[in-house]
Amino acid sequence: MTDPDTTFAFRCACCGEVIEGIPDFGFKSPVYWSDKTPGLSDNNSLTPDTCVIEDCGFFVRGVLEMPVIDTSHRFGVGVWSTLSEPNYHRYTETFSQDQESLGPMSGYLSNQLPCYEETDALPVVVLPQNGNQRPKIWIADASREHPLFGDQHDGITKERLGELFAAFSGGQH
Repeated sequence: MTDPDTTFAFRCACCGEVIEGIPDFGFKSPVYWSDKTPGLSDNNSLTPDTCVIEDCGFFVRGVLEMPVIDTSHRFGVGVWSTLSEPNYHRYTETFSQDQESLGPMSGYLSNQLPCYEETDALPVVVLPQNGNQRPKIWIADASREHPLFGDQHDGITKERLGELFAAFSGGQH
């Protein structure tokens, strides 16, 4: 018998290949980073997990998950969040340690997600994870009216998942 959770399939908008299952998508950098950013000064860095811009913008990459209704799966998006400078340094200095003890940290989403209006700068909660895992990113209660808040807390339908796949696979992320 086929597991109904793994029968979801979509056609990739880039290559036309039919993909089964629920892949994750992600952003390579915060929206504020551009190809010109590294040349501005020596105070800029981008790694797969952290970003600093001009020693005043501090970012971490985390995972924003949305449950898929009527399945046991979640759709994950690798997104970037701001952190205050002290929290950024606490996070980076303890990355290979017990990070859950850092507790939740406030930030702002630093990517524009396709299919959603104005996600850049939405208040978020950054929840560090143990085991060198990227933090979980939750849309903060202050953004309760935003559709992304509802999708993250209530879940998305398989049809909505298909819309998100099409939007993500057709863009440069």
